[in-house]
Amino acid sequence: MAKVVDIERVRVDRLADELLPLVRDAFAGPGMLKVSTDDIEDVERWRRAARACARRLGVSCSTSVSADRTFVWIVDESPPSIIQRAHSPRAINDLFM
Repeated sequence: MAKVVDIERVRVDRLADELLPLVRDAFAGPGMLKVSTDDIEDVERWRRAARACARRLGVSCSTSVSADRTFVWIVDESPPSIIQRAHSPRAINDLFM
């Protein structure tokens, strides 16, 4: 029996492999990766691959496209950790007010 291969799935997985270091670095820093759509062949495939990266990292995320379709981005939607909350400007401000 022949094996059925979902070509689009393979393309998304390969793109996710390429995006993973970028997404990992973005989520470790600002929590967002923004890319020009000029550099992207298929915007919806990029969004699927970016979400696949977040799943690999165990992170909740959202992806969006700008209204004029010139940029696409992925945002870390994970709730902040206790340490992040403790070091937030609001928490520090509350200590002194």
